[in-house]
Amino acid sequence: RSCLTPLIGKRGGIAGDFTVTKLADDEFMVFGSGMAERFHQRFFKAVPLPEGTTFRSRTEDLAGFNVAGPKSRELLQRLTNADLSTEAFPFMRSPQITVAGVDVVALRVSFTGDLGWEPYCAAANQVELYSALLEAGSEVGAGPVGSRALMSLRVEKGYGSWSREY
Repeated sequence: RSCLTPLIGKRGGIAGDFTVTKLADDEFMVFGSGMAERFHQRFFKAVPLPEGTTFRSRTEDLAGFNVAGPKSRELLQRLTNADLSTEAFPFMRSPQITVAGVDVVALRVSFTGDLGWEPYCAAANQVELYSALLEAGSEVGAGPVGSRALMSLRVEKGYGSWSREY
């Protein structure tokens, strides 16, 4: 499962916002704003973590994509045998699946506010996955969008963002 959560600062304000994904009983992935990574790393190094807890950046190791829109399920279903139905893969779930032969952690979430997924793969596999997503996207009339389109969609949906609305 995944959840959206604020990072509460030392003085009580919001110091960031994250998507926290539970991979195993003792392993979590925490996704935050790439622009704020250095700030977040300093924060986690400055606060005491629970005993036995470690924190390490995986920015260099992982690549993530945002596949969103009314045909996102159809697009991804062309590339996986995983059941992407709402019943089998509800909002904020995050199983490990294979997409286009690439192992991914697939978060059923989208910053656009529309149906969507965020698949994360090893950085070494990003070109392979991106190429497959582009090809499947062309088959359903989809393609890459820019960050300004993403930002306008999230504002329209009412999704706030740290350092903008928060």
